[in-house]
Amino acid sequence: MYKLSLPFDAIGMFAGILCTIHCLATPLLFIAKACSTTCCSDAPTWWIMIDYLFLFISFIAIFFVSRVLNIKWLKFSFWVSWTLLLFSILD
Repeated sequence: MYKLSLPFDAIGMFAGILCTIHCLATPLLFIAKACSTTCCSDAPTWWIMIDYLFLFISFIAIFFVSRVLNIKWLKFSFWVSWTLLLFSILD
């Protein structure tokens, strides 16, 4: 039987890079939206869905990396960081 082997470290780094770009672009989106309309201050739905996509991708990466990771404090810090990200997005 063939076992699927994916580079979850690389997937996690890619998700982190995309998340950084997303976070850097967010203020620009709000400034552009504030300049174009003044009726509402919420982010567009598609922009919020990107947050949930990054949360899902990072969960998958951390889940599979933590299964093979031997360093307990690093595994714990991954999950604490992910939980903080989850609460910041849900807030």
